[in-house]
Amino acid sequence: MRFATVICAAGGGSRMGQPKALCRLGSDETFLSSIVSSIQSVGLPSQIIVVVGAESRQIIQSHASLAVTWVENQAWALTHMLDSLLCGLRAIQTSCPCPVLHWPVDCIGVRSVDVRHLLEAPDAPFCALAHHGVPGHPVRISSDTVSWLLEHAHRYQSLRDILAHRSCSYVEAPKEVLTNCNDPNSLSDFIAHKP
Repeated sequence: MRFATVICAAGGGSRMGQPKALCRLGSDETFLSSIVSSIQSVGLPSQIIVVVGAESRQIIQSHASLAVTWVENQAWALTHMLDSLLCGLRAIQTSCPCPVLHWPVDCIGVRSVDVRHLLEAPDAPFCALAHHGVPGHPVRISSDTVSWLLEHAHRYQSLRDILAHRSCSYVEAPKEVLTNCNDPNSLSDFIAHKP
């Protein structure tokens, strides 16, 4: 099984005080590098697209060793995450249609076993990790739905808006995999409780 991942990392991280892709989880790990490591540890072939915007040069230079494709959302300050997702979807190699994971860069702590469960779940237009029915990320997008998104997403404000109108299934996962680190306090809490 092949899959692709679009990591949305274009925002300026105003609540965090810096772009979240650059936030550190330890001396040698950033939000971005930890997500790429989780994807690679699944052990399946994957194309990884990282959509950058704010501080794009610094993010790319700081992560030069990562085996990813960089895409720039030049209008990042005027657009939403859905626009960054679309930038990433357009950059995916289409020679072999495959499911795509939509992964915001502030969604850290996802275990490779949960990514595999998400990829192996029954086919649906969208499938997301959830904890007791509360949806989280990443969100798996079927290959057919990728084509639909590229054609119709301009009618919507966000992926959440799309999911309110389209079928989405869920894969139960531990609460900790749903962590979104949006500010220094949530990052401190995550690091304090990291297994």
